[in-house]
Amino acid sequence: MSSFADTAGVRPRRTVAVELPPGPAEDALVTVLEEVIYRLEVDGEITLDAEVAEPPGGGPVARLTVGDAAEATGVGAAPKAVSLHGLRFDRDAEGWSCTVTIDV
Repeated sequence: MSSFADTAGVRPRRTVAVELPPGPAEDALVTVLEEVIYRLEVDGEITLDAEVAEPPGGGPVARLTVGDAAEATGVGAAPKAVSLHGLRFDRDAEGWSCTVTIDV
């Protein structure tokens, strides 16, 4: 998220688990991005790190490490929404890549 905030001085506050929906990877990506935006707007928490895991016997879960957004330095417009127009999420021999537009 360095496109809108410098998080260098932000201390991790906690880790939040987000259950991801079954289905296409694009749906999971949108769910994670919407959660990141929601936490920023509603809870004043900025996401510092994210990882997705699939625990045994359960569906995929995203773990977001969040900190106090007030500790970050703004460097651009904050994200407001995820646009589905042109959304792409693919895996190739080099790993995962995505294209997504975030409205500000």
